[in-house]
Amino acid sequence: MKKIILTESDITKIVRKSIQNKLNEDKFSVEPEVLRQPRETEIDRLFGKYTYHVPDDVIRYMRKNPALIVKRLLDIYGEDKLMNYVDMARNPKEMDMKLDNDTLRDELEEGSADTNKNGKISKKELHKHFDLDGDGTVTPKEYDKHIKDHIKKATNEQEKLVKRLISKLS
Repeated sequence: MKKIILTESDITKIVRKSIQNKLNEDKFSVEPEVLRQPRETEIDRLFGKYTYHVPDDVIRYMRKNPALIVKRLLDIYGEDKLMNYVDMARNPKEMDMKLDNDTLRDELEEGSADTNKNGKISKKELHKHFDLDGDGTVTPKEYDKHIKDHIKKATNEQEKLVKRLISKLS
C-alpha cells in the first residue's frame, strides 16, 4: 500500500473543488424533496438563460413572497424607475427597442457578438468578438482568455448567490 502525503493547500483545493461540484449540480436545493409548484415554473422563466443557476429555494421564496420582492425592487430602483419598467413591460415593442440599445446591453453586461442585430452571428462577427486586441487575428491565447472571462464571471455570480443564500440561512 502506497502512502500519500497531502499538503494543506492540496486538501483545501480538494475541498473547494468538491463543494463547487456539489453546488454546480442542476438546481441545487436545501429542500430537494419539496415538489415544485406550477407558479414556480413560471417564476423560473424570469431568469432566461440563467435559470439553471437559480436554486429552487430562491424560486420558492419568490413564489411565497411576491409583495416583498416588489417592495425590494421598489427600494432598489425607486418608484419612477420601477413604474417605467412596468410601462415598458406593458408595451413589449418599446421594451424590445430599449433592450436593443447598446448602452443598456453594456449596463447589463450582456454584449452580443451579433453586431448587426439580424439574429444570426456570422463568421466575421464571431471572429471580431474573439479578437480581443483588434489585430484581425484570433490567437489560442485570446480565445482562452475570452472563455476564462466567461467562466470567471459565471463563478463570481455563483459565489455571490451562495454567500447570499448562506447569509439568509444563518
